Amino acid sequence: IDVYMDAVLHPAILKEPNIFRQEGWHYELENEESELKYNGVVFNEMKGAFSSVDRTLLGQMCAALFPDNCYAVESGGDPSFIPDLTYEQFVDCHKKYYHPSNARIFLDGKMDLGAVLAQLDSFLRPYDRLEIDTDIPMQQAVSYREIHDEYEISETEDPAGKTQVAFGYVTGTYEEKEKNIACSILCDVLCGSNEAPLSKAILDSGLGEDVSCMMYDGMQQNFLNITIRNTDPEKLPALRDTIRGVLSELSEKGIDKEQLLAAFNRLEFQVHERDYGSYPRGLIYGMIVNETWLYGGRPEQNLNNDEAFSALREKMDAGYFESLLRNLILDNPHCAAVCAVPSKTLGEERRRREAEKLAGVKAGWTKEQLEEVLRMNRTFREWQNREDTQAQLDTLPKLALSDIAEKPEKIEAASHTEQGVTVLQCPINTNGILYYDLYFSAVGLSLEELSLAAFLSDVLCYIGTETYSSLQLQNEIKTHLGNLSVSPEVYSPAHATDTCVPCLTLNCSVLASKKQEAFRLISEVLLHSDFTNETLIRNLLRQSKLEAEQKLTMAGHSYAMTRIFAYLTSAGAAGEYMNGFESYLWMKEQEKLFDTAGKAFCGRLEALCKKLFTRERLTVSVTGEGAETDAAELIALLPSVSEQKPENMIHPLGVRQEGITIPAAVSFAAEGANLYQLGASYTGSMCVAAQILSLSYLWNQVRVKGGAYGVGYIVRASGNAVFYSYRDPNAAGSLDCYEQAAEYLSEFCAGDEDLTKFIIGTVAYTEPLYTPRTAGKQAAVRYLNGHTYADDCRLRTEILHTDKQELGKLCEVLRAVSAQKAICVVGGKDKLEACGSKLSTVLSM
Repeated sequence: IDVYMDAVLHPAILKEPNIFRQEGWHYELENEESELKYNGVVFNEMKGAFSSVDRTLLGQMCAALFPDNCYAVESGGDPSFIPDLTYEQFVDCHKKYYHPSNARIFLDGKMDLGAVLAQLDSFLRPYDRLEIDTDIPMQQAVSYREIHDEYEISETEDPAGKTQVAFGYVTGTYEEKEKNIACSILCDVLCGSNEAPLSKAILDSGLGEDVSCMMYDGMQQNFLNITIRNTDPEKLPALRDTIRGVLSELSEKGIDKEQLLAAFNRLEFQVHERDYGSYPRGLIYGMIVNETWLYGGRPEQNLNNDEAFSALREKMDAGYFESLLRNLILDNPHCAAVCAVPSKTLGEERRRREAEKLAGVKAGWTKEQLEEVLRMNRTFREWQNREDTQAQLDTLPKLALSDIAEKPEKIEAASHTEQGVTVLQCPINTNGILYYDLYFSAVGLSLEELSLAAFLSDVLCYIGTETYSSLQLQNEIKTHLGNLSVSPEVYSPAHATDTCVPCLTLNCSVLASKKQEAFRLISEVLLHSDFTNETLIRNLLRQSKLEAEQKLTMAGHSYAMTRIFAYLTSAGAAGEYMNGFESYLWMKEQEKLFDTAGKAFCGRLEALCKKLFTRERLTVSVTGEGAETDAAELIALLPSVSEQKPENMIHPLGVRQEGITIPAAVSFAAEGANLYQLGASYTGSMCVAAQILSLSYLWNQVRVKGGAYGVGYIVRASGNAVFYSYRDPNAAGSLDCYEQAAEYLSEFCAGDEDLTKFIIGTVAYTEPLYTPRTAGKQAAVRYLNGHTYADDCRLRTEILHTDKQELGKLCEVLRAVSAQKAICVVGGKDKLEACGSKLSTVLSM
């Protein structure tokens, strides 16, 4: 509480302009003759964000729908305008709004409330009450308008059919709880799958390759957004007419009740499950509270939705949803459209405009102003290199190692064999929900077949079966289950760098009372899927490829790391062809061939389905109480075949130095190695070293000084160790920093800085928060990787007893990591060119 309150009310930035220069923006100039540049963490982060066409669509839609209030502007900062912000403006803004009179304080968890309130009072007491106007003017309905903008694509990409279009409709305010839930249900009804009515109409007419409908809530005025991907600008009128036509028919003739009930049940299940992954529930509750409280509403409004769901269920047969369709879209005057057209030259034009602007700024400076900027840069760098004093460090509250349990939480599944199949059971309290995970080994498949298998996981549950059409199958799944999906995963024992077990994993969540429905639908999907609809499968192929393209631009660091692991290990190579850049290239090639080879492609999917989904390839995991016999029923669903045990066909790709060009103004730089191949191993001290390098060295060198938005060094039980940067303006400089990591660790070990905070941070990193679902999943993952609770205990002991002598021994390992030169950089063309000889090969999207 002390740290949070002090950070919000008394941040050091109010007295130290250099923090503004580092985190916001500053002019960067090495000498009088050098080129003037902008740099700053948020400036670079937002450059990366603005590389996303989704950000373009959303930003322009908000500007169109809310021209008269704050939603019209970019809250994170448009990089074109960030350099207009002065330090004085920033400080004035903080003084005005970051005041207790404008604060909302949310507490969650067990606590001595009196003591906590007294602690808060010590921070709040010195302030006088101020009247701070933070009301957002309600946006009056604006006439329909169309905004046309551009987004960047690569020089080698064909712009034809790559326009993205969005239609937005303001639906009401945060107070209209029932309507907001109903809008989310309608989004699923309209575009929840390719066979949903609006998606199908647009896809079948050739007006686009992907359609989505999303509710943007948590705002004072919410809006519904329909997005059509990969179309052409001249099709915008036809898209608008198609949307009106489909929705008019649904509002007049009625929405299919099975579809409506399916979407309703799916959303209600998710709301009741309250599974927020690795995020603490209290954090999410605080965010939910602010969806209403920020605007003067009741804080508790959205914490319990039972009454709203009950009321909506009663209205389902009374024409409520049909009426809502007409009011929200067909008769809604408050709407707009945004059309984002691809441009091969936009990125270069932005860079040129920025360079010209900076050249003009520099040319307009007097000699005294130029010298002042150079002086500022010198003092700025000196400030960045200055270490915190011991007195400053002592102001932070600290845990002691004695506060940390000597043994970690035990997450382990009981295993036994049934009908020749390994069964894992995790009988924890799941609040009446059962989780089934079926792991089907894909050992014996080639790299190309693994890409096919990964795409198979994308189409199962969406293509229909012998009994159900695609739409009917989706309705069945949503009506009866919480989730039914298939995903590609890869497992391998820690030391086994040249062998692995790729899998297709079916994940299912269901209320215990409906588990027979789960068994029925699992059987339908795995054994009776229908692969005859070539059009549907081609649409799914296009959409999977499009999703990979977007991820490459937005999460290039994950693709860079996945590719490095492929250089090093069998499991990495399998992961690359199932989830990485090679998977994307494979989908791109299959799309080109589909017109002439579509039938054969679908036949290969069907054959692979029959090959993989057998008892001999199965491992079953069941999470939840009272499910002791469920595994036997699941196994009984599957055929048994006489198949000779297949051999692993996947091997590492070999060390490379590669760049992957993307249409973006930033880069993502990764470099790594496998510890076991270097003669080292995964230890607790190596994990502590990763924390030290990430939070001290890399943070300061790559983020603070280099301007990247994120950076880190990760080590895994597989032995894979990798440096990475995120939204990085200087990939070449980051690669240089990685190579100096060993020297930094050596200097650190020779110093007197205490290890306690790094050890505690490492414990937190190795023991994340688990929900019942993720606990069961983690138990299965550990089993499949051959990881035991004894391994966890050994690692915890090693972490807690790490000392500088142990850390010092790791310096040679770090030197070996860099010496291997396994490098992958994903980034804009100019960022890769700056890497020069560090990259031997450059690949294009």
